[in-house]
Order: sequence, then C-alpha cells, then structure tokens
Amino acid sequence: MKRLFLILIILLLSVAAALWFEHNNGYALFNVGSWTIQMSLFIFVGGLFALWIALTILVGLLRRIWNMPTGVRLWAGNRQRIKAREKLVGGLMLLAEGRDKDAEKAVLQRAGAFDMPMLSYLVAAIAAQRQNAWEARDQYLALAEHGGGARAQIAIGVLQGQLQAQAKQWDQALATLTGVRERAPKNRSALKLLAESALALQDWERLAELLPDLRMQQVFADAELEDTEVRTAQARLRIAGEQGLEPIESVWRGLTREQKRLPAVFALYARSLISVGQAEQAEQLLRKRLDKDWDSCLLAVYAELDIKPAKQLFDVTVRWLDNHPLDPDLLYAAGCQALRAELWDIARSYLEAAASRTERPDVLGVLGDLYDRLGESDQARESYRRGLMNALGDESIRPGLPVVKATSLPEATVEAEVVQNTTDNATLSDLARPSSG
Repeated sequence: MKRLFLILIILLLSVAAALWFEHNNGYALFNVGSWTIQMSLFIFVGGLFALWIALTILVGLLRRIWNMPTGVRLWAGNRQRIKAREKLVGGLMLLAEGRDKDAEKAVLQRAGAFDMPMLSYLVAAIAAQRQNAWEARDQYLALAEHGGGARAQIAIGVLQGQLQAQAKQWDQALATLTGVRERAPKNRSALKLLAESALALQDWERLAELLPDLRMQQVFADAELEDTEVRTAQARLRIAGEQGLEPIESVWRGLTREQKRLPAVFALYARSLISVGQAEQAEQLLRKRLDKDWDSCLLAVYAELDIKPAKQLFDVTVRWLDNHPLDPDLLYAAGCQALRAELWDIARSYLEAAASRTERPDVLGVLGDLYDRLGESDQARESYRRGLMNALGDESIRPGLPVVKATSLPEATVEAEVVQNTTDNATLSDLARPSSG
C-alpha cells in the first residue's frame, strides 16, 4: 500500500513537472574545455533523476553484498533454532510415551542451539529421574539453573526438591528446599515439600518451626494441618517425656494456643506429666479442662490415673455423671477408678453399663479381668471373646486392673454381694454414694 502511494506521488510530480516545463522552456549549457554541451532543461532534470535512482540501486546492491555473510549466519542460526525446537517437541513426545532414554538423547542433541536451553535441560532431568540416574539429573538441573534469573532459579530449586522427594532422597530434598525457602520464604510449593521431607525424616523440631508459615500460607487443608500439628506436638512431647519434667514444660510453652487446645495434644501432655511422676498435676489439669471442654480423649487419660486415694478421683467421675449419665467413656473411667478404690460391686456395675453401650476392646478387656478375679470364668471368657472380635486384629491398649491382694476381696461371698448389672442411671448414682469395701 505504501509503495502504491509512493508511485502515485511520483506520477503526480512528473505530470506537474512536465506541465511546468511546457510553459517554461529553457536549456542547460555546459562548457568543458573546448567542449560545449547544450540540452533542454527538461532532459537535464530527467537525467539527474535517473542518475539518482541508479546510484540508489547500486548502493543498495553493494550493501547487500557486503552484509551477505551476516545474513547467511542469521539464516543458519534460525535454521538451527528450528531444528532445536523440533528436537524439544520430539523429546517431550518420547517422554510422554515412556521412552525416557531416547527423550534424554533427543533434547540434548540441540540444547545449545535453542534460544531457551533451560527447557531442554529440564526435560533431560526428568528423563534422568525416571531412569534413577540421580547424578545426571542434578547435572542437568545445574545447567538449567545456570544463566537463569532469580525466579527461574527458585522454580528449578522447587523442581529439584520435588524430584529428590519422589526418589526418597529426603536429606538432599531437605537441603535443597531449605535453600529455596531462604530465597522465597512464602513459596507454598517449597513449604509443602519441606514439610513432607521433615515429616519423612521425623525432624520434629524443624517441622514445628515450619508450622506457623504452613498455617499462614494455607499450604494444607485444615484437617491435614491439624493432623500435622498433632503429630508434631505429640512426637516432641514424647521425646521430651524421656528427658524429664523441664523438657516437657519447655515443649508445652513453645506450642501455640491453638495447638494446646487440641485434645490429642493435651492428652499426651497429661500422659507425659504422669510418666515423670506428676500425676497430681496432670489430674488437676485434666479436671479443669474437662469441666470446660468435654472430650473422650481426655477421659481416657483420666481413666488411667492412679492416685491415692482413688476414691477422690472416683467421686469426680460420679459428679460428672450428673451431666453425662449415658457417656460410655465416662462410665468406663468411673469403673476404672472404682476398681482402684476397691469398690468391686460399683466398678462392676459401671463397667457393665459401659460395655452395654460400646464394644471397645479395652472396656471389655477390663471387665473380663474383673470377672476373672471374681471367679466368674464363663463371663470372663465371653467378655474376652467379644473384645477380641471387636479388636479386628488391632492390639488393644487398656489400663490394667490394679494389683489387688486376694485377702482384700470379700471371702466366700463375692458373687452374692456383687450388684447385678443395671443401666438405670438413678441406680448407678445410688450405688456410687455409699462407701463399700
């Protein structure tokens, strides 16, 4: 379009010039030595214009001849880039087909000719990963990272950590992703992989340090994050429990308010205190917590408490029964504490009431132990059988029956004095109040 417009302008100017020369005749005269040259002005101007066109064409031709080597090089380079792209696409197709070794060779053949060699090296690294060629994988990733910007280096670091995690190289993944986190603290992918690596290595202290960022960046779903927090806190408390009271308290003080509110964490804190001889402190904490937040997990710990006099703990469970009369976990806890207080008939009533509402193996196991001690072998075997059937192969964990000397059991009249099984709430409360031996 521009060329047509230029031609029209030239034609218009030519017509205008011809009309001007038609009304303004003249000539041009040149004296060169003994030579005299005379021509019309129109021919002279036309000759100058033709000479200018000829010179322009000549200069353009000479310039093209002069620049021909550069053009050839550009053409050859462009040709190489096209071939490199074809190799990259072909390598990706081979990788998708599962031909990893062929894919690696294909993308490396023209990697240097491609304007983005990083892509070729990344594909080669993935192909090497699938062949378990860890050293080659890391070399390709290093080549891909070389010359890339800060963002590219972070992305390649995350990919390297992911590949190392997939290969179960947790130590290497932890080191790689720690470096990525230093450069990009808010990178969600790096945080997630770092947490998975720490979890695989059971590096609970590092995982605890990551938890605030994991929550802030919403790396995990709420349920998964809570499970991670529980596992981390429990593992740290379990390790601290082997070292003494001060490490336990140090770990507990380092937990967040949300973590301390988790029943599973609080329960293990109480168990840790019990393990280092602080059962009274654990009982006070459990009692205050259960008065505000009722939870079966905490009740299970309360059922395990062995503090003298046991009658006081039993009285606490009876008080709770006023608000939770049908809770099988509370009935079980009351039965366990009644056993420790040697209230045999009351313990039997509570345990049988709990067993009528739940098929938990630990409840049935403790009830079977009581039956066995009372000489009721048939009922003991039935209780054990039910417990085993409901255990489904899992190893049941139950608080053991307190060691009781034979002389402390009623003589000869045990079966006659045991109160018959009942689930009536008023009857259970009546049984709890009189003191029995």
